[in-house]
Amino acid sequence: MKVAPVVQESKSSKASFGDFIALQSSEGFWTSSAKAMILNFTNGNPLPASLAAMDEKVIMTLIALCILEECFEDRQTEWLMIAQKAKNFLNMK
Repeated sequence: MKVAPVVQESKSSKASFGDFIALQSSEGFWTSSAKAMILNFTNGNPLPASLAAMDEKVIMTLIALCILEECFEDRQTEWLMIAQKAKNFLNMK
């Protein structure tokens, strides 16, 4: 069984790397202010209703980590510390 990727790289994703990482808070999470950009990476597909009960910061941060790994793999050295900060935030939740 083949599983579809969570996010898909768009032609403009590499150009928006700086904008995307700039949306991370100093505490390590991505907030609802990043939602539009995050949904752009998911091709505009809405988030499943089952996620509605979860903390939006957690949801946005989990998806942001997937975006970093799947769309910006070639820039991993640039985002490793950013991802670690996000993982630290998630571990505290």
